[in-house]
Amino acid sequence: MQTYYLSLLLRTKAQIIHYASIIILIYFSSVLQASGKSKINLDSLYHCLDKAIDSSSYYIDIRQKRIDYLTIELKQATIQQEKYRLSFDLYEEYRSFKSDSAVTFLDRCIDIASHLGDKKHENNCRALLAFQCSTTGMYAESFELIHSIDTSALDEEGRRNYLIAGHHLYSEMSYYTSVPWIKQKYSAESTRFLSQIFKELRPNDDEYLQRREMDYYYKNDFKNALRVNDQWMHLVERGSHRYAIAAFYRFLAYSKLNDQQSSQYWLLESALSDVRNAVTDQGSLWEIANRLNTDPNKVKRSYKYIRFAWQAAQTFNTRVRSNQISPVLSLIEGNYQEHITRNNIQLRIINSIVGVLLVVVAVLFFYANRQRNKLQMARNELDNSNHELKNLNNQLSEYITKLNSLNKKMASTNRSLDESNKMKELYIGRFLSLCSTYIDKTETLRRNIKKRVKTQDLSGLARLAESKTEEWDDFYRNFDSAFLKLFPNFVAEFNALLRPEERVEVSPNGSLGTSIRIFALIRLGIDDSSRIAEFLHYSVNTIYNYRAKVKNGAYGDREEFEKRVKEIGME
Repeated sequence: MQTYYLSLLLRTKAQIIHYASIIILIYFSSVLQASGKSKINLDSLYHCLDKAIDSSSYYIDIRQKRIDYLTIELKQATIQQEKYRLSFDLYEEYRSFKSDSAVTFLDRCIDIASHLGDKKHENNCRALLAFQCSTTGMYAESFELIHSIDTSALDEEGRRNYLIAGHHLYSEMSYYTSVPWIKQKYSAESTRFLSQIFKELRPNDDEYLQRREMDYYYKNDFKNALRVNDQWMHLVERGSHRYAIAAFYRFLAYSKLNDQQSSQYWLLESALSDVRNAVTDQGSLWEIANRLNTDPNKVKRSYKYIRFAWQAAQTFNTRVRSNQISPVLSLIEGNYQEHITRNNIQLRIINSIVGVLLVVVAVLFFYANRQRNKLQMARNELDNSNHELKNLNNQLSEYITKLNSLNKKMASTNRSLDESNKMKELYIGRFLSLCSTYIDKTETLRRNIKKRVKTQDLSGLARLAESKTEEWDDFYRNFDSAFLKLFPNFVAEFNALLRPEERVEVSPNGSLGTSIRIFALIRLGIDDSSRIAEFLHYSVNTIYNYRAKVKNGAYGDREEFEKRVKEIGME
């Protein structure tokens, strides 16, 4: 129930952000249209992108924490439907982050759906896996998956994903093949899938709008492409990964219209959204790097962007993106090395001139100050002697202070040892007394049993067996007393780790409750639930429940609670 309300709250928040982003986007679009090619602050966007790249580990950490949480949930899941949901959520996290992991979890979803006999979800995941494979250049695998899908078992969502995957696969294969008749065949298949998309997908579906825009783009109808992109922008959340994709297509249209300022703005928006979402499958950043490489004053920034794009491609682990970036990386790296070489040559020339000037100045300075230096040397020797004497005095004072401190610590240690020895004598005596008492009771019990065995008094033996002994109560009283002698402040420090309403009180007779006894044993180094259960005569589940209940009432991280308990009394 808590999970439901949390998800409802998150969806409500996401909707608010979505609608706010639509309003902001409409406002900026109207401003841009009203002002024509009004000046856009590109420098500010570049600054934001630089800052986002420098903070990329922070954004990656946010995504990784979500992945870690889902991974833990998946390990603990026992119901197959829940395993399917969590595996699918992990695929969603990985699909634009790490391709091989996305493929792994989609494959797991297919196995779970197949095991459950859920053809709808099984074939839907096959379609998604086909798209993921074609995105990463695994066309043969994608081809096999597309043709393994039972289209009759697809629901609306599955049909949508199937058409998108088929269109993407044949578009990619048509683009990369150099054999004319094969290119024509793949192009026809791509067109067939695209026609089905336009026929079956809703006009307000962002995937529909993406392909409708590209259809206009390939027909050189860039104004209509931008018109469709406006509709697409209203559907995607500003700053999301889909927003980055829509912004990239907007950049393509403006580039064809020779509006360099607007095209550069949307390209930067796309790259910035990808970096902030920890997306490693990105095309915007290396395109920016390629464009900056033509400006000699921006070679350094270009090199920074292409290196980051290359590292992202390595994380995503797809040969398609690596093949796209590799030639750009080589070109920019060459220009960057030339830039560094030119700077080094200039620096060496300046250093040589400065060196010659320094030699001339040094000779003149040496000649003018030769006599004065002789006097200064004698004065310096006297100052050095005084300084050394002062240092020796300071060191002596420090040694005396340290010695006094050590003496105080030694005295404190001796007192602690005396107290410890007294405590040891006390508890050795108590231990021997307990042992003697238990031996006497055991001997008495043995004689009674022997007597009743001889007289064959079975009812007496039964009463002895059923009689309640008070040894455990005595043992717990002695344990509580001994533990509180060793750690007199344990209860107060233990309660300080808990929220006020969860704190535990000690009974007036000084007896510790079960909760405190469990954590008293943990403080003594006995942290295994089975050993604690044997010690306290409870079941392991009861001990586990006690531990979980107390930890749930702790301040801060509940996983650190027992560690902090073990540190009580160490200072």
